[in-house]
Amino acid sequence: MVSIEGAGEKHLMLSSPLISALNRQLKFVTYTNTMFHPKTADSILFATEHHESFFTIKVAHRISPKLYSSGYEREYNISSLVTIATKTFLRYDKLKDLIDSIRQFYPNVTIVVADDNEHPQPVTGPHIEHYIMPFGKGWFAG
Repeated sequence: MVSIEGAGEKHLMLSSPLISALNRQLKFVTYTNTMFHPKTADSILFATEHHESFFTIKVAHRISPKLYSSGYEREYNISSLVTIATKTFLRYDKLKDLIDSIRQFYPNVTIVVADDNEHPQPVTGPHIEHYIMPFGKGWFAG
């Protein structure tokens, strides 16, 4: 038998006269952060009557898996079947981040950029098509 105090709270206390029961219960303890901010950490203190253990849990985004082959000749070629279209307006830095992210997993996928900036900047690279639209004619974020 294990007694539990503080389930779902900031502090959790488990106690039992049987170490085997306590160990079994600890298998089911999970951690959930209450405020998500990437690249931060939470501190955890685990204590028994005679011992203390302090450790850090790093909070971060999971790395997205590569879902399809990016185009080896004899394999399924997602690059020949998919085109990514995006629009940019005053945020070329975010567009570069998007292109870099796509290229990390899909280096040969075609990216079409619709640009309705008043003063367009060149967007170039392999498999990138940059189309200039009339100023302010695209969809806006707000």
